[in-house]
Amino acid sequence: EDAAWAATNIIAQLATIEDAEKLALANNPDINRLRLKLASSEAAVADAGWWEDPELNFDLNRIVQRDAHPFLGGASVSFTIPLTGVPKLQRETAKLYAEADAWAVRAAEGDLIADVHAAAAELGAAERKRDALEAHLADSTVTNALLQRLAEAGEFTPADCTTAKRALHARVHELQAARRAAADAATDLRRLLGLPPHARILRAFPHVHICRDRPVADALQLARHPKVREKLARLGGT
Repeated sequence: EDAAWAATNIIAQLATIEDAEKLALANNPDINRLRLKLASSEAAVADAGWWEDPELNFDLNRIVQRDAHPFLGGASVSFTIPLTGVPKLQRETAKLYAEADAWAVRAAEGDLIADVHAAAAELGAAERKRDALEAHLADSTVTNALLQRLAEAGEFTPADCTTAKRALHARVHELQAARRAAADAATDLRRLLGLPPHARILRAFPHVHICRDRPVADALQLARHPKVREKLARLGGT
């Protein structure tokens, strides 16, 4: 599988965050698995609630003696009339299970979109921190050699010089950590978008900011949540 992916050159160009949402919704294997389950449940609705299969009986008799009709045959079809109401219950149950699977798809899609927004925001923050540290360390104003000359000229005490060198060294380690964090965030976003690890992501949309100040949902809003409606529909079917 790695060899097959390595032979491809995949570049995902995302103009807006909505492009990332569409790509994730199309490529996510877990949601596609739920969609297949929903299609199976909808097909089960069409097949549920029928009467028992009709029985076809056919008899053939051969007349040994010479006659105008040496073969006589007959056929009959018999149906079973439901009296218990079970077929109707089967049909209603199948509809409820299909409804539950539909709500499961909607809930999974909502969770995926939220994860894509969070991953894009995390990647944007990691890249901004990495770029700021790279720009800071690229500035040659403060270097170890300069600190040493200032210490020799008496501008810095040896202790101050050592502290400044440690701070500069800490910035280098912080930059390495920021680069790893940006790479990990890009990997998480590629995974959510259904892209291989080596795929390039070109984003043209601005950095995504997650809104934390949201009103608390009341009981009616919670009851309308897709996950709640899925559980209620599945409970009704059960």
